Amino acid sequence: NSETRELRLTEGVLAANSTCLIQVPITSSSAGTYENCIASGALTNTDGFTNDRACDSLVVEDMVNPPTITKQFLADPVMVGEVSPIRFTITNPNATALTGVSFSDPLPSGLVVSSPPNPTQCNGLITVTQDPDTLIETITLEDGDLAANGSCLITVGAKATSGGLYENVTSNVTSTESGDGEPASDTLTVIAPPEITKTFAPDSITRGFTSTLTFTISNPAEN
Repeated sequence: NSETRELRLTEGVLAANSTCLIQVPITSSSAGTYENCIASGALTNTDGFTNDRACDSLVVEDMVNPPTITKQFLADPVMVGEVSPIRFTITNPNATALTGVSFSDPLPSGLVVSSPPNPTQCNGLITVTQDPDTLIETITLEDGDLAANGSCLITVGAKATSGGLYENVTSNVTSTESGDGEPASDTLTVIAPPEITKTFAPDSITRGFTSTLTFTISNPAEN
């Protein structure tokens, strides 16, 4: 009955030495502990037998939202070889603490970590690993902690070996108490320096004769 929230069984039949199951989906919009009891004498049959009181409790917890993550290249654009700090901001949107906060960030080919980062940021462990085959470097946070409604910052320096656009996307950010959050992304523009060449034409002359000196300045294709 949807008004009284009462579940009723009538005219049931049970064979000798058998059991049956009744399954009902239950939901709640509020957190708490809900005890549900079948009162003594509520279960009857035509022979006049009845039941003892039977109870069980359902614990409904508040929904835990996953942490959120953003990332930003703090220096953008930069020249080839210059360091651009990557700042990750991880936020806990819940009124309870989150533990086991983790994510990874594989850097695009050509972008590398400039120096070993502080390993204890966000109350977790920051590591940088390199794939021996692709040479791709990955920044990882493991087992971070976030206070209720808190946030933390992770900063790692990076530099590029050639010019171009470096789009960088993290994995989903996760925690022990929640599901997966969304990834974060940002793009770094790296500018390669101009190139210059010079030539003498002709490159061998008699004294007093003229050779033309030509300078060629080029903007690299990756720009």
